Amino acid sequence: DDEVTSEPTPDNTPPIIIIIGDNPTSVVLGSAYIELGATTKDNVDADGDASSSGTVDTNKVGSYTITY
Repeated sequence: DDEVTSEPTPDNTPPIIIIIGDNPTSVVLGSAYIELGATTKDNVDADGDASSSGTVDTNKVGSYTITY
């Protein structure tokens, strides 16, 4: 009996993050900011929703970063 074993191919390709909505986006001063989120597309792992972090103070003019 010849036993054949194989090593899994490493996943060297990062997932693609697809931001929902405009990027960048603008918000009217004092109005509500609603994070629409993002999804991921991956060549090996399951596609899904991307988690996000960051805050937007709509009462202060500025640039804000949401990280996925």
